[in-house]
Amino acid sequence: MGRVVLGVGLALVVAMGAGSCIVADPAPTLPVVPTEPPNIELGSVVPVPGIITEWPDLSTGFEIPVYVTDSSQTLQWLAYLDYDPVFPSPTVPPVQVPSADGNAVRVVHAVIGEPIGSGCHTVEVVIASAFEFATPASPGGAVVTWTYVPSGDPGQCAPYLYDAGPPDGGADAAKRDGAASRRVR
Repeated sequence: MGRVVLGVGLALVVAMGAGSCIVADPAPTLPVVPTEPPNIELGSVVPVPGIITEWPDLSTGFEIPVYVTDSSQTLQWLAYLDYDPVFPSPTVPPVQVPSADGNAVRVVHAVIGEPIGSGCHTVEVVIASAFEFATPASPGGAVVTWTYVPSGDPGQCAPYLYDAGPPDGGADAAKRDGAASRRVR
């Protein structure tokens, strides 16, 4: 009788094992979330974008908080002083922004030497993950702009800063308002 019970028990174990096989399929892959371009938090930029009459202190420079969706995303910035669309060479070449230990907001301290002379100047800081020939690489970048008026009188500035835009009428038309922040792709 013991052999019959043992045989039935063994048959049950084998039947259960055959009925409950283990599926070894790999887990489905998760979709890759595309990295978004950096976003400048305009309400926290120092000095406030627009017309400035004093140049920022060289110890802190232009302070630009930048939000990134991926805290591991690299950031670089470059600057143009009086951007020339014919010869678009940055005044400050790309500078790496230090990692922020997992924070989604990083503060860029764009230190740019004060221009010489009493004329008006336009300062543009471009922020991106990387640059290809001074152009933001994918996924794009963001720009913040100031018009430096050392005399305090915007009327002494070149007319294109305030009326119909620069002679080329292109992307620099935002300069006429003294302030701009736009995405660049």
